[in-house]
Amino acid sequence: MWWTIILYTSLLYVFYRFINYWIIKPWQVQRDFWNQGIPGRYTPIVGDILRQRRAYLADKPFSYVEEASAEFGDYYHTSFGPLPCLNISDPALIESVLKTNSQFYHKSELARAIASTVLGYENIVLAEDENHTRHRRLVNPIFQHQNTISMISSMVDIIATFLKKWENETNDKTYPLILDLSKEMSNLTLDIITGCVFGIETMKNRYIHDKIYQSVKITIEEIEKRIYNMIIIIPILNQLPLLGKRRIAKCKKDIKTIVLQMIDQRKQGLTRANCKGPDLLDLLLAAHGEDKEQKFTDEEVSAEAITFVLAGHETTATLMTWTLHDLVTNPDVYQQCQNEIDSVMSENTELTATTLSLLTYTEAVLKETLRYHQPAPVLMRTAIADNTIVASDGKRIRIRKGIDIIMNLNIINSSEKYWHEPNRFNPSRFLERYPDVLFSFGLGPRICIGQNFAMLESKIMMAILLHRFRFELVPGQKLVLGTAGTIRITNHLSPASLTREFHGNSVTGHPTLHVLQWNTLAQGLSNPKDNFVRVTNQTVAFDNRKWRILEQIVIRQPDLCALEEIDTYTCFLQYHLPKYGYTCFFTPKPSSPCYLFGDDSDNFKGPDGILLCFKTEIFDEIQRYHYQAKENDSHKKPVFFSMLDLHHKSSSANIIFIGTHLKAKIPFANIRAKQAEGIVEFLKENHSKRAHIIIAGDFNGEPHEPFYEVIRNAGFSSAYRTLSDDKEPLFTTWKFRENNGVEQEQCRTIDYIFYKPAGLVPAAILKLPSKEDIGLNGLPSSEYPSDHLALETIFNINL
Repeated sequence: MWWTIILYTSLLYVFYRFINYWIIKPWQVQRDFWNQGIPGRYTPIVGDILRQRRAYLADKPFSYVEEASAEFGDYYHTSFGPLPCLNISDPALIESVLKTNSQFYHKSELARAIASTVLGYENIVLAEDENHTRHRRLVNPIFQHQNTISMISSMVDIIATFLKKWENETNDKTYPLILDLSKEMSNLTLDIITGCVFGIETMKNRYIHDKIYQSVKITIEEIEKRIYNMIIIIPILNQLPLLGKRRIAKCKKDIKTIVLQMIDQRKQGLTRANCKGPDLLDLLLAAHGEDKEQKFTDEEVSAEAITFVLAGHETTATLMTWTLHDLVTNPDVYQQCQNEIDSVMSENTELTATTLSLLTYTEAVLKETLRYHQPAPVLMRTAIADNTIVASDGKRIRIRKGIDIIMNLNIINSSEKYWHEPNRFNPSRFLERYPDVLFSFGLGPRICIGQNFAMLESKIMMAILLHRFRFELVPGQKLVLGTAGTIRITNHLSPASLTREFHGNSVTGHPTLHVLQWNTLAQGLSNPKDNFVRVTNQTVAFDNRKWRILEQIVIRQPDLCALEEIDTYTCFLQYHLPKYGYTCFFTPKPSSPCYLFGDDSDNFKGPDGILLCFKTEIFDEIQRYHYQAKENDSHKKPVFFSMLDLHHKSSSANIIFIGTHLKAKIPFANIRAKQAEGIVEFLKENHSKRAHIIIAGDFNGEPHEPFYEVIRNAGFSSAYRTLSDDKEPLFTTWKFRENNGVEQEQCRTIDYIFYKPAGLVPAAILKLPSKEDIGLNGLPSSEYPSDHLALETIFNINL
C-alpha cells in the first residue's frame, strides 16, 4: 500500500512539475504583463516557436521579430516554447537591463545553453557576479591599448600570407576570381585570432586550423537545429545524446584538446609570440597561478583561450562579410572608402596605429555595417531578482525573478526614431554626432572586452583587402542568414578553387576555338532516389551546386559550351549566361527522365535537355537546329541532338557545333550505335566537307562500344585521345550508387569532344582530376558539382 501511495505521489509530482513548467508558470507571467498593460500574445506550450521556425525555414529568421515589433511596439511579451519573455527594442529599457539594473540580471538560460555548448561555463562570457568581475579584472590587461597595438604587424603578416593564394589565382589571368566570401573571411579571421593567441607557428598548422574551422561550423549548424526543435530548452531532454548532441560534444572535445596542447607547448617554450610584444596566450599565462583570486587556473586559461578564438573569429568574420557585401552594393560608398584607403596607403609604406587612425571614413563604414547588419542582433538576459525597468515613454515595467529579457537590436538600428533614412547605407552619419543607441558590443559591465581588438582587426583587413583587390558581387545570389549567435550569410558562391590546368601543344598564331563539354547533373535526377549513396543531400542540392556550375563557365570563358542534363535553364542559366556574353540555345528532351523524380526537387523546373552556348562577340549565328526522333520511330534513327551553324568572325570559318546525349545504361550499346549513325548521316546529307565540325556530349558509352567506331569511321577524332598518347581519360564520371542494397562503384569514360581533323587541331586539353583529387566519396562533391567532369579543349583553326 505504501509503495502504491509513493508511486502515485511521485507520478502526481512529476505531472505537476510538467504542467507548472509548460503551462501554469508561463500563463502567470503573461497575465502579470497583461495586468501592467504590456501588449503581447501567449500560446500554451509552444509559444511563438512555430512562428519563429516558419521564418527560419523561409530563410528570413528575423522577419518574425520585425512583424511582432510592428504589431506590438517597442516592448511586448511572448514566449519561446514554455519560456516567457519580454521583448524590448527601446534604448532606455536596454540601458536599464544592461547598465542601470545589471546586478539583477544574468545571461539567459537559452544564451548560456547556446554559448556553453562550445565555450563551457568557466570563461568571461558566461561567468556571473563576483566570478565575472574576477575574470574581467584578470583579462582586462590583455586588451589594453598597448597590447593590441603591438599585434598590428603580426596581423598584417598573417593577412598578407593568406592573400597570397588569391594573388596566385589571379596572376596572369583575365577572368575574375569567384570566392565564397563568407568562408574566406571566416578562414582569414581564424588565422588572425589563432596567430594572435597562439603564435604564427600554430596558425600555419593546417590541421589545427581545419579542425577548429570544421568543429565550429558543425557546432553552429547543430545548435541551430536544436534551437528550432526546442531540444535545447527542454530539461533532461537537452542533456540526452539526441539531435547532434554527440557531434557537438566531439567538436568541443577536439577544440579543447588542441588548445590544451598549444598551452602545454608554450609552457615548455616550444612556441613563442611573433608580435612585437607578448601575444594573448603569453598574457593569459602571466595571469596564471595557484592564487585563484589573483590568477587563472589551468582550466580557466584553457577556457579563456578557447573563448578568444571562437568568439573572436566568428563575429569579426560576419562583420567583414557584410561590410564587403554592403560596399559592393553601394558603389558610391565603395569608391569613397577606396579613395581614402588608396590615399593613406600610397603615402605610408607600413600600417601602424598612426596610419590606421587616418582611416576615419573606413571606420565609419564598419560602424554603419554594425548598424545596418548587426552581427549579434539579439542580447538575452534573465532576471535573478524582482526589479523595475523604465522605458523611454516613462512606462515602468515590473520584472519578476526568472523572466527572460530579449533585446532586439536590429529593430533599434532600423528605426526612424533614432536614424535618418535608416534603410540607406550611409557611413557619413558616423562622421557627425550620432544617437547613442548603437549597442553592437553591448553595454555596461558586460560590454564586449575585445571590441577594440575586433575593430582594429577589421580596419586592418579593410585597408589591405581594398588596396589590393577590387570586389564585385556575382548577380542573382540568394543570401540566407544563419542565426546561432550571429547573423551570417550561409548560402553564397563557393570558392574558385578548381585547381585544374591545360596541357598539350602550344597554341599557335592561328585563330583558336575554346570548347567546353559538361553533363551538369540534372537536379531532377540528383535527389535520393538516384542513390548517390556516399554524397549528402546538401552536396547535390541545386542551391549549393549552381554557383559552381556557373563558376566553371565564367572562369574558363569557353567560346562554345555543350551542357547536358539542364533542367533549370529557365530559372538560372537563362538569366546569368547572357550577362557574360553568351547566346544560348536550349532543347528539352522529348521524354525526360526528370519527370519521374522531379517532384522531389524544389528546384525542378521541367524536362532536362541540351544547352548550347556561344560567345556573341566571337560568332555570327547562321542557323540553329535540333533533331529528335523517338526510339519507336521505325523510319528514323533514335537520335537526339542540337546543332549550331556559326560563322567565326576573326577567321571566317564555318563552325558546326553539335551537342548530344545518347541513350543511357550499359545494355543499350546498340541503340547508342544507331544514334551515332543518325548524327553522322545528318552531317553527310546537310553540311559541306569544308565545315569545321565538333561533336560534344555525354555519349553514355565507353571507347570499346560500337558508337565510338561509328564516329571514328566517319572521320572524327577525339580531342583528349589525340593529346593523351592515343588514350582516352581514365574516367569522366565516378560515383557510388546502390543496387539491391549493395554499394556499387561506377567509374567510366563516357564524355567526349570529337572533331574533324581537316580544319581543327587540338592544342590543349583541360587536365582531369584524379580520384585522390576528388576524394573518397566520388562525384558530385563540394569541389566538383556534377557526377561528370567538365572537358575542355582549345583548338587551332586551320584555314
